Amino acid sequence: MKQEFFIYLQESVPENKDLKRDVWKQIDDIIQNDDVIFGSSTSAILPSLLSDHLKRRQTFMVAHP
Repeated sequence: MKQEFFIYLQESVPENKDLKRDVWKQIDDIIQNDDVIFGSSTSAILPSLLSDHLKRRQTFMVAHP
């Protein structure tokens, strides 16, 4: 699938900070479009702890599907 069709990407891996950070780093390395909104499903982890290492942290948010 071409990346220009992505407007939103939702992550819902288990509630583990290190796992989520690793997944987001891999996603951040792949996605080229700066307008893609990143959503993480988390209840107990601060968004800043999951996104502080991302190039596109300005489009990162917590969202429950």
